[in-house]
Amino acid sequence: MTDALLVRAPVGVVYRTLTDLDGWPRWLPGCRASRDMDGARDVGQAHQMDRHRLVIPLGLRRSRIRVESYGWRHDQGVRWEVSGTVRLSTEWWLEQRPEGTVVHHVVHPSATGTVGRRAARRALRHRRSMVLAMQAMKDHLELAVAVAAGRVP
Repeated sequence: MTDALLVRAPVGVVYRTLTDLDGWPRWLPGCRASRDMDGARDVGQAHQMDRHRLVIPLGLRRSRIRVESYGWRHDQGVRWEVSGTVRLSTEWWLEQRPEGTVVHHVVHPSATGTVGRRAARRALRHRRSMVLAMQAMKDHLELAVAVAAGRVP
């Protein structure tokens, strides 16, 4: 399952916005984010962890997930291991275009996750929540770029 969306903003800005999970609540209404400190061996290690808990709105429901980021590719993309209401991995990659940045998102079923209708419904619900998040990010960044360029009255 792959989704793509054109964001009229520079690829570096899109990458920083997408990978700053602590900042998602600033542009995604109803989102809550916190660092997941489970498994930290000591205080010195905790700041280097790339684990977060996200609560993402999805209509009247919310998707509660734990995200572990890995596979960082500066200004190109990142991979997530997602657990919580659904267990899967997702990949985000960015494609620079003259008119902005194309954000691609693909969902991969987890090899350790359960298979079946319930898991498929949860994966689809996760995908829908990510599509809504991508749209919110697009709206936020395009407004910010327009304001910076002086194109907003």
